[in-house]
Formats: sequence, structure tokens, C-alpha cells
Amino acid sequence: NETLTKTSLAIFTGWNFTFLTALVLKPPFFYIVIFIVFVGMASGNIFFGWLGDRLDQRMSNRGRVMMIQVGLILTVPAVTGYLTSNGKNIAVLIIFAFLSGVSYTATSEGTVWPVAHAVLPPELRGSSRAIISMVVGAVSALALALSGIVADARSVTTALLWFVPGLILLSALAWIPMFRAYRQDRDALHKLLVERQVELLKQEN
Repeated sequence: NETLTKTSLAIFTGWNFTFLTALVLKPPFFYIVIFIVFVGMASGNIFFGWLGDRLDQRMSNRGRVMMIQVGLILTVPAVTGYLTSNGKNIAVLIIFAFLSGVSYTATSEGTVWPVAHAVLPPELRGSSRAIISMVVGAVSALALALSGIVADARSVTTALLWFVPGLILLSALAWIPMFRAYRQDRDALHKLLVERQVELLKQEN
């Protein structure tokens, strides 16, 4: 799931400057739109981090998973609206730029890794993160190369529309099984940690 969203983000940010250049925006608006995207991401990281903690307290078995999936679903129209903007209406472009930045962070490390830590034993968390980072890097590099081929053959906008919303939608679908699996895996980890705690107490006594 993280591979899909990170790859989508890599393509989105990698081609964003070229996309805006193709819109022939005047210099002030060009930099404003770029700035607004990152403001949205910064705001989204804070908001979804806070919301994830609140939902985890109230609905520990599905709160974070539900938030992530809703965020992914909302990202599709936000990013599509941004990529289909022709640059003539700057206000609309700026609004979609902000919404794209915010919605993308529904799957940031601050939201996804608390889910991973809730189901992975402590001794596997570091290696799992390293392996996932390697896979994400390799897949993102390949996807960027493929999107470059499409951009040369068609246009940057076409490449972005082919890759970005599609990968996000696939990620949203891939999160569906987590509604059942997350509770089971979370309970299994809790049971394992309790058993380890009991064993440690026996050894101390």
C-alpha cells in the first residue's frame, strides 16, 4: 500500500514543476502554487497526525485505517482537479493545490507507521521499514522512468493523469482488507507482548 502511494507522490512532485511550466503561469503565481502545495502537506501532516491519535483512542481497531482510506479516496478528485486545471483560473488551481497537498498526507509516515507498529513485533519494525523503503525507492524510480516515456510521447499532464490518480485509487482498494486484518493482527501482537512480559516477570522472580 505504501509503495503505491509513495510512488504516486514521487511522480506528482517530480513532474509538478514541469506541469506548472506547461501551464505558462506568470512567475509570481508559479511559485505561489508550489508553495501552496507544500503548505497543504505541512498542514495535512499536523492534522492527520492529530486526527489519527484521536481516532485511535475512540476506535482503536479501525480508526486509523478508516482515516487513511477516506484520505486516499479524497485525494483522487483533489489531484485530478489540480491536474486538469488549465491555469486560467488561478484561484481554482490554488484551491486544488492545497487540497492535493493536504489529502496526500493521509498516508504520510505519521499516519501509516503507527498502524505498522501496532501489528509488527518490535524486533521486526526496523528491518520492515528498511525493506519497504528499498522497494518504494526501486518502484518509484521505475515509475518515474515510465512516466517520462509517456510524457515524451504524449504530454506531462497525460503522464500525471495516467499514473497519479490510478495509483492512489489502487492503494485505497488495497486498504480494504485491513479493516478485518488490522484488528486480528493488533490483538495477536498484544497477546504476544503480554506473554513476553509474563516470561520476563517469571525470570526476575
